[in-house]
Amino acid sequence: TCLHIMKKPYAALLGALIAISGCTQKTPDAPVTREVTGVIKPTPKALPAAKVVKTKERVKLSKQEFECMARNVYHEAGVENNAGKIAVAQVTLNRVKSKKWGKGVCDVVYSKAQFSWTLTKKKRFAQPKGNIWEASLDAVKQFEDGTRVQQLMNSLFYHTDYIKKPNWADSNLAVAKVGQHIFYADARKS
Repeated sequence: TCLHIMKKPYAALLGALIAISGCTQKTPDAPVTREVTGVIKPTPKALPAAKVVKTKERVKLSKQEFECMARNVYHEAGVENNAGKIAVAQVTLNRVKSKKWGKGVCDVVYSKAQFSWTLTKKKRFAQPKGNIWEASLDAVKQFEDGTRVQQLMNSLFYHTDYIKKPNWADSNLAVAKVGQHIFYADARKS
């Protein structure tokens, strides 16, 4: 794999990266290329753009399940657009359907070490509020009414794109990228 860097808009930063990398092509408008191994692992396939659709699948969550789902959406995708929030709700429900993490939404959300925010006591017990909380509540209502991300009908896993790819993540099982999250149909079999 190769790392391609265009030197223009971020010349100072890229100049430092070029110097560190040992690249030799340094003309201002030409791409700078250096062979890189073990650092960048491209996804073998281009992931499709997320498509939000209205389905006939309605879900009626109890008051407690709604609260658990909204908290998960808030903490996992609060800063994401509506599609990102719906995507997290969808994976949460897909996990309920699979019965691998519990029988209900709250069981899945609070299943051991599945959603990072649940590991922080302060986040587990604080009552969310503000615009992001309101947007999360609205996304869960839309989800109950059948709004889904088309590519995630069976997706069970995701991670943010800014962390090192987890051991369980298999690029061949990636199905979509929604906002800063990469979604997978399943995890790597160990």
